[in-house]
Amino acid sequence: MTAEASAFAPIAALAGLAGLGLAVALFVALATPIVWPAVAHLARSRPPATRERLAWAAALAPIVLPAGIVWLCALPGLLGALTGLGDHCAGHGEHPHFCPVHATLALTPLLALGGAGFLALTGALLLGAVGDGIALARERRWLARRWAGELESGVQLVAGETPIALTRGLRSPEIWITQSLLEDLDATDRAVVLAHERAHAARRDPARLLAAQLASRLHLPKVRGQILSALRLATEQRCDDHAAEQIGDRLQVAETLLRVARRMQRKPAGDWTLVAPLVDASLPARIEALVADPSPATRSAQGAQGERPRWPWITALAAFGMLLLARPVHHLAEHALEALLRSMVGVPGLS
Repeated sequence: MTAEASAFAPIAALAGLAGLGLAVALFVALATPIVWPAVAHLARSRPPATRERLAWAAALAPIVLPAGIVWLCALPGLLGALTGLGDHCAGHGEHPHFCPVHATLALTPLLALGGAGFLALTGALLLGAVGDGIALARERRWLARRWAGELESGVQLVAGETPIALTRGLRSPEIWITQSLLEDLDATDRAVVLAHERAHAARRDPARLLAAQLASRLHLPKVRGQILSALRLATEQRCDDHAAEQIGDRLQVAETLLRVARRMQRKPAGDWTLVAPLVDASLPARIEALVADPSPATRSAQGAQGERPRWPWITALAAFGMLLLARPVHHLAEHALEALLRSMVGVPGLS
């Protein structure tokens, strides 16, 4: 490698990693329409907590899987450079390195194309995030102009005849409900509505749904819609179960939802796509689930099992697994890249 090419080796390695991430994201996007229908079919009889986790994982897959594989490929070289121990790059200098610390790659047009594609995709995701941020700010302003006081801590009243009951806010979610709707409900219905919305706020569902919406932009539109619909349905059913547990009557929750839906015939100003509304397109399935399973003890046990804190164990296992997989995945990716670059030798514009 010439001195000039050597100067661009770290950039070439980063471009290679970016291209790898782009290729994995494309593979996930193409594979999900095949895998997701089967997963959704098998999970249809599972409790909402299980279906929610599956839909959440599917929504995040186009971001998490490419990022995880890229991190695995970069980890051995980074660990060796930072700790001075186990520097694998020194032991196999016979082929191009994926490591930006010990890079030996030439910046070929193919690698530059991969890096450019990654940057273009990142820019598109950032534009989508900006659009969602603008929508959130617009919804916030719409509610703020109609603010009519605070019912209690975390529950804001909205003036106007349009019935609204929703939870919004990313860091500290708040419940927003119109005075007209509140006045139309009796004490039991109010308790159901507030219990449902408090469950959304405690779970920080607006932030979770926003993250899923952003990450799932890399899916094909049809399957993305299916995944987000499944996630919303499972999320709403979990909050319905929480309200039923608080009230002690699943049929009462179903009746309250129907009464609120009748009052919400007129669509609120705004789409409310980034918040957690009480009544949405998933209402029929939610009513059916509430009526079909009248056993609060069973659902309560399932909900309690789903709420157990498992993240410390999951994080520890993931970190251990990454340490075990980092070197073989790194070497596999490097050899695959070497084979790809060799196949491009002599191809105009790519070699």
